[in-house]
Amino acid sequence: MGHQVLDYPNGDDSKIPFQSRIGTKLIVGFLFIATITGSVGYLSLYYSQTVADKFHELVLESLPAMESLKEIKVAALHIETATNEYVFIPGNGNKYLQEINDQESKFNNNLNNYEGLIDKYFPDEKGTGDAIRNIGVQFINNADKLIKLKQQAVSSSDTFIPTMVQQLLSIKNEFEPDELFEVIDGAISNDRTEIVNRAVTVNTAIGNSSLVTIFSIIISVIVAISFGLYFSRYISNPISNLKDAAAKIGVGDYVAACKFISKTQRGDEIGKLSSGIERMRQSIESMKKNLDKLVEQRTNEVETKNAELLEREKDLEKVNQELVTTELAKEEFISMVSHELKTPLTPLKMYVEMFLKSNRLGGLNEKQLKAMKMIYSSVSKLELLINDIFDVYKLDIGRLKLSKKPTEVTRLVQENISELEPITKDKQVELTAEIKPPADRVNVLCDSKRIEQVIANLVKNSTDFVPDKGGKITIRAEVDETCQNVIFTVEDNGIGIPLEKMDNLFKTFYQVDTTLARKHGGTGLGLVICKGIIEDHGGKIWIDRRYTHGTSIKLTLPIASSDNL
Repeated sequence: MGHQVLDYPNGDDSKIPFQSRIGTKLIVGFLFIATITGSVGYLSLYYSQTVADKFHELVLESLPAMESLKEIKVAALHIETATNEYVFIPGNGNKYLQEINDQESKFNNNLNNYEGLIDKYFPDEKGTGDAIRNIGVQFINNADKLIKLKQQAVSSSDTFIPTMVQQLLSIKNEFEPDELFEVIDGAISNDRTEIVNRAVTVNTAIGNSSLVTIFSIIISVIVAISFGLYFSRYISNPISNLKDAAAKIGVGDYVAACKFISKTQRGDEIGKLSSGIERMRQSIESMKKNLDKLVEQRTNEVETKNAELLEREKDLEKVNQELVTTELAKEEFISMVSHELKTPLTPLKMYVEMFLKSNRLGGLNEKQLKAMKMIYSSVSKLELLINDIFDVYKLDIGRLKLSKKPTEVTRLVQENISELEPITKDKQVELTAEIKPPADRVNVLCDSKRIEQVIANLVKNSTDFVPDKGGKITIRAEVDETCQNVIFTVEDNGIGIPLEKMDNLFKTFYQVDTTLARKHGGTGLGLVICKGIIEDHGGKIWIDRRYTHGTSIKLTLPIASSDNL
């Protein structure tokens, strides 16, 4: 292609220079952002600490001082009021004396607190504190003098003498706390001014902190955006080129893919990836050429094989046609043989019956009667064999026709009993029916003639193996647990079937015992035909292995739905 792509020997990532790796550049960029953010954050923290200190100073210094001044003023007001009430208004003097003592104590405590704050935080206001103390001490002394005069008057004659009245009025004029209040109000005003000044300082610190925070956010955003844009172009552009190259490789445009790859020659991991994709492109291109040759070769081979398959398909069609023709001929032959075999048997059986049941053709001696019975039995067996063989054949080729209709279970069982009673009576076998509710009220979907054939076959088999005296055969019908099928059971009290031979009972031409087969006859096809008929009805037939008093064969037929009625 005339294009040289960066390559790293043996795919060793350690060959990429440390300073060229994308991870290194990302770490440096993030460290730079972290440094800026940390520095700006430190400034924000510094200004926040300044704000906190100013607020702390405001709380610890100015506000407690103002609170103490207010409490001093309130205590002075209470002292003035209580003293006037005690001195000039008759009444409960003890109550007022207690109030005066409490308020003087509060006055002195708050004054001591105020002086302590001045000594600690406001040494320039010490003169104000001294003035408040001097005036306050004088105020309290005057109150004490008024109280003493009041007490002297009370102890002497309960009335003020003129000299006491003059002293009382003189002290009363000096007792007014206006001068004290002026000094306290002036101190409070100074403290308010100090609070305003410190509030301005706090607001300035808050403003500076806000500016620093906003500035730090702006700087961090600008740096982050610049860093993001740089690495977006540094990383996403070559990755986009590699994506386009991969897309072109996917559609087989290897020339355009090579152009995209050439834009990503770098000394970092992306360059390594670009080199790997270029090698992959060259490998795929080479593989495609080889694959095209192989496909062309295989296509020629497939065309040859396809032509051979077409020839074989024609041969198979001919063979299939021949098989169909042969099968039809076989079916016609079996039908013809069955018909031709039955044709001479019908008059033969009829004349034998006439000899056995009437005297129209003359009487028969004992030997002749025995011979006629043997002939009649052999003709019946031959007729049964022909029917069984033809039925097995139709089952094998799937041509056994069934005319399924809803049939009452009770009627189906009773019709079988009626038809089989002559046979069982001749052999002195007790044949009974047992229909368990709700089976006596349901219909089964079946070809009644074929089901009668199945039940008759099972009953006839049972008559051959029950005892000569006391033989019993029961036909039972009951609905299964799913309420979708009816289970029919034909059971007897005969000799039973060995467990090891039960699995082979439904196989073609199988006999339980050759000796029994010779004694009782049978083609070995009856149970095979029964199995085929039941399965064509969608049911199943089996031997009940748990029954130990003879033989019990069960079969199921589906219950007719309302759609079939």
